[in-house]
Amino acid sequence: KRLGRVDIGAGVHNKMMRIPGYGSNAEMMMEAGAIMHVTDKFHAGINLINPSSIVKNNNQEGSPFVLRTGFGYEVSPNALLTLEIVKEQENAISIIGFMQYRFAEKFMVKTGIDTQTSTIYFGAGWKLKNYQVQVVVNRHPYLGVTPGVLLLYHVEKNGQ
Repeated sequence: KRLGRVDIGAGVHNKMMRIPGYGSNAEMMMEAGAIMHVTDKFHAGINLINPSSIVKNNNQEGSPFVLRTGFGYEVSPNALLTLEIVKEQENAISIIGFMQYRFAEKFMVKTGIDTQTSTIYFGAGWKLKNYQVQVVVNRHPYLGVTPGVLLLYHVEKNGQ
């Protein structure tokens, strides 16, 4: 929902895990967030994930509370820089830096780093109308080189 220069949103998720022979587990999670458009090029946001887990007994299993805050700066119509700070319950603070550059109308490259896992990643993408395909690869300290493919579709609302 847009409220002037602020966008707010909330959601409820049902997370299930089932392992044959070991049973299953289900959990309802809540999420809320806001983005403030400080200027046309600078944006700040906050996201609370699973705030109800703060009041859980420590012996109960489940997803942790996560607090995310971040900042984005559109350097130009083709370049984006972001910085995100993530605090997950019982984990150290993680800082995530990201840079994306569109070097042609249909092509882009991106790179980023996550201090929690010392993960570095790179990606490239191609856009055709409302569709986008991105190929990414990262280097995780335990998993090694990990490739990925993103298939994205942008839904236009109200002529945006």
